[in-house]
Amino acid sequence: MEDGPLCVKVHHNSVNWDTAKTLCEQDHGQLLVLDDAKKYQAYFSHGGSDFNTEVWIGINDKDTENSWKWLNGADLDTSYWSNIQLNDYSSGYLPDQYTADCGATGGYAWLVDFHCLQKLPFTCQRIDLE
Repeated sequence: MEDGPLCVKVHHNSVNWDTAKTLCEQDHGQLLVLDDAKKYQAYFSHGGSDFNTEVWIGINDKDTENSWKWLNGADLDTSYWSNIQLNDYSSGYLPDQYTADCGATGGYAWLVDFHCLQKLPFTCQRIDLE
């Protein structure tokens, strides 16, 4: 993208978060990391807002509840997100809907959490371009 070296691929098949992470790594990338305003703007201004559903991205709070970390180790900076709903609730995963530890984004540039076993499409990025 002209805004910087961000190359993404959206996978429309729905898988759980760990499987999405593994599939991205097998394709020599990682789940999308939007750890700064520049990447966030690039992603959402070039089609990231066109999705009709949420997609997995590379953030979670599996290690410590409410301590959201990107896969590259960066902490979540909430200053540039237009809407954040990280409430540890995942209505789409009825076996255990009160443990949502994996992050997704969707059409209105929001950041939401879902149970990691819930199945969603996912977005990978090429990490060799960073």
